[in-house]
Amino acid sequence: MAKFKLLFLTLLALCLLSACTFGEAADSEEPFPYNYIVEGFKYGGFAFPESWNVTAISSRVRLTYRDEDPENHQYAGIPYRYEFNFGRNATENLITDKMIDQYNREQALNEGTHRQLYYHTSDEEYARLIISTNGFLNVLTDFEETETWEVDGTTVMVIHDGRQWRANWLNGGGYYDLSVRKAAGIDSEEAFKDLLEMMVSQNS
Repeated sequence: MAKFKLLFLTLLALCLLSACTFGEAADSEEPFPYNYIVEGFKYGGFAFPESWNVTAISSRVRLTYRDEDPENHQYAGIPYRYEFNFGRNATENLITDKMIDQYNREQALNEGTHRQLYYHTSDEEYARLIISTNGFLNVLTDFEETETWEVDGTTVMVIHDGRQWRANWLNGGGYYDLSVRKAAGIDSEEAFKDLLEMMVSQNS
């Protein structure tokens, strides 16, 4: 995220009106933020607290064809990963749609697989949710202190290191990685379990 902010500040001086549509919502019929998830991406849904703002949405796509002319590089239409960041939005958003378009264009021309779909400047960051179709990004079973919880009929791997809560679970073909910071105010197992019941619900 820090590198992304830094690159945006660099691009601010270079940003030109672009015809690219990388940052547009994928399905305008779905409510925000789910409208940024393309049809065909396998996942089982999720929900989040009403007091949380979505501060950023991004995805990862595979390079499917490399050409001598970077303008002709081709990428998969369905991402293999989405990342949602939650927090408290700042009053003013310093990141514009044109800046996002320019960033994504630079990524595409340079064989980059990251696509920023939405971004709002934040005063605080609460949590990050990563949904992948090719496995967990952070495998919690590798740690001895990881606990196994049953939440709303779903097996969830949970760890708390004193600074943040982290969880892994499977839902609808998606591999979910959740990390929650102290700023979110989740200060007990009961509070984290309540949050998980919302996020892993099969009806989310």
